[in-house]
Amino acid sequence: KAVYSTPDGRTLVERIEPAPRLFGHEADSVHPKVPAAGFLASWSGRLLVPFDGQYTFRVRQGNPAELKLTLAGRAARFGEPVELEFGNVPFALSGVYQGGEAPQLELEWENEFFAPEVLASRFFGHLPSAAESPAVARQAMEDSGAVLAESFGCFRCHVGPGPWVQSLAADVAPEFLRDRIRVTA
Repeated sequence: KAVYSTPDGRTLVERIEPAPRLFGHEADSVHPKVPAAGFLASWSGRLLVPFDGQYTFRVRQGNPAELKLTLAGRAARFGEPVELEFGNVPFALSGVYQGGEAPQLELEWENEFFAPEVLASRFFGHLPSAAESPAVARQAMEDSGAVLAESFGCFRCHVGPGPWVQSLAADVAPEFLRDRIRVTA
């Protein structure tokens, strides 16, 4: 689960993401509700550890300040080995992105069985309770609506989700919209 908030802790966006990553240009934002600079990014869930043994985690690319990694409830230091057991391990990562350069964050890990590699999304999972969060469900619906609107070209004429969408939802039956979209698609 990813949570983007203000540095003082006010949540801006909660959503399920496949892996903790930040990429973009200097003026980019990770989400329209999140400012391009001055935000706290936090990811939590489970990390699938493929073998018992020592793992070393590094930030391949990264610029968030105060970056903290927690594995199995213990603080882990980047660049130093940590002993992990096979299975799903509680995972948390957080950092503050202050701006001034493009947001970048990519984790890598290594073990005696493999060389340093980017930590792929297949090794991450979310806790079931994260998907049940009303904030996560609401954000998923908003994001899927934005993807749908983009795929139908709505933003060629309309500027983002605005009052026209809210008033439309109050005045038009969902079935009408669904049928109309199918006809014009």
